[in-house]
Amino acid sequence: MKMALDTAHQRGEKIYTFGPLIHNQQAIDLLRSKQIEVIHDPALAGSGLVIIRAHGVTPDIQSALIQAGAQICDATCPHVARAQELIQKFTAQGYHGIVVGDKGHAEVVGLLGYAQGNATVVEKVEDVAALPPLDKVCVVAQTTQSEELFRDVTRAVAKRYPRAKIFSTICRATEMRQQEAIALAHQVDLMVVVGGRQSANTRRLVELCTAQGTPTIHIETADELQSDTVERYTTVGVTAGASTPLWVIRNVVEALEVLQRRRKPLPVRLVHDLFTVFIYSQVFLALGAAALTFTASRLIGFEPNFYNSLLAFFYVLAMHVLNKQLSLPKDRSLCYGALKFFARYQPVLVGMGVAGLCLSLLLSFALSISVFGLMLISVGLGIIYSLAIIPRGWFAGLRYRRLMDIPGSKDLFMAGAWTVVVVLVPFIEEGQLVWPPMFFTAAFVFLLVLMRSIVFDNRDIEGDITLGKETLPIILGIRRTMVLLQVFIAVLALALVIGCALGHLPLTSLYLLVVVVYAAIGSLVRFRQEFYHSPYYDALIDSQFILAGLLSMV
Repeated sequence: MKMALDTAHQRGEKIYTFGPLIHNQQAIDLLRSKQIEVIHDPALAGSGLVIIRAHGVTPDIQSALIQAGAQICDATCPHVARAQELIQKFTAQGYHGIVVGDKGHAEVVGLLGYAQGNATVVEKVEDVAALPPLDKVCVVAQTTQSEELFRDVTRAVAKRYPRAKIFSTICRATEMRQQEAIALAHQVDLMVVVGGRQSANTRRLVELCTAQGTPTIHIETADELQSDTVERYTTVGVTAGASTPLWVIRNVVEALEVLQRRRKPLPVRLVHDLFTVFIYSQVFLALGAAALTFTASRLIGFEPNFYNSLLAFFYVLAMHVLNKQLSLPKDRSLCYGALKFFARYQPVLVGMGVAGLCLSLLLSFALSISVFGLMLISVGLGIIYSLAIIPRGWFAGLRYRRLMDIPGSKDLFMAGAWTVVVVLVPFIEEGQLVWPPMFFTAAFVFLLVLMRSIVFDNRDIEGDITLGKETLPIILGIRRTMVLLQVFIAVLALALVIGCALGHLPLTSLYLLVVVVYAAIGSLVRFRQEFYHSPYYDALIDSQFILAGLLSMV
């Protein structure tokens, strides 16, 4: 998916995939919106770019694509490629290939192609007895096959053909997913398997869960959930096929959570709903900005000004609400969590964002002309952030035409905007040019907000890959991003310690090391999925700003 979307973003022209890239209709529809079309005939490719999907293709198909003049982007899964190499190598040496898999499956068809017709598909143990007498045999597996079935088949093959060469080419991720699904099925009253009905590994999960004696339903989207069926059960387990996009899984989980809350008393439901509105509407985050402004003034050495905090509240509320609106995909079915909340209450939230923007400008004008000018520049940059600065007709091949196209720009611009309103506005308004304290305070605020932005990008990375965004975790990868967060935490602590040691920050600012520890817990500790993707996790992360304000007051 990432290869296809990255290629589409770079080329800006129609791209083809030979067969559906993944077995999920919602994902296929998304790809089509990016001018990525599915073809099944090599002749239709012409001189265009064709992405070979993870299942791989036969050598004949690949040759036909090249003869048609197509450019090829090979996205064959490494595990599939290994199976292809093994069966090609040994059938060329006179071995007869045995493929443990599903007849007609794209991956199996590709493997048979590499065997040059010298291979047989075995779908069940009983098929081994029907094989002809053979001297030399090599066995490979469809990568999404059941480990148990492969073990049973190879035991039967080894008994009949003692000299058989057996290679387990089952993908470890598939095996782990199957084991976890089996374990989960024993803990719940109902299993919900989410994924395309054409997906072999998803169907395998359904079979495995059913075999455990647990009632199991297979759905593609949350719309297929029937409340009267689900509500009969106390505990529901959810698993999904490898090709099921994150937004589909999250929508199913959220739909189940709604059904779960129906059983709770009305006061509990009301508290949860009010809390969700408070967090997802960005009001809590805006209060955090106001609290952080109070902290920044204390760090620089100024007496905190209520109106500066109020300005930060309105500006951050407006900026985040309107930014969320710009982030909404055209297809609302792709939304989950906060984005689903914004899609549902879009008119009210847009009105709230515009009102916050107007109030921040009016308040900045009342404070001073210099502050008003600074806010106008910030608002102007926010407006042009998503607009094409360089027209599409200019400089053919230029990839970055908007500020938002620059990799990682969202995180950096967000942190910069907060730093302006939280640190620079009080600094200018006070009129005392105490640069060293301002520098250390700006570094503290910038890094704290940047970390927050990256943490949420990290959480949403699957969705971001699918939607083709270029956040820092997408560019760096999860592992490097986690290292970067650790570096930021260390720099945050050093900024406070060095600032105090040099006398540029008050000694009491060392209390803010508690905020650094709190931020480290929120960004580095792994949480259970039901908490990680809930408004409670958002509240956990954003309350670091409230904590900073409370410590400054004390």
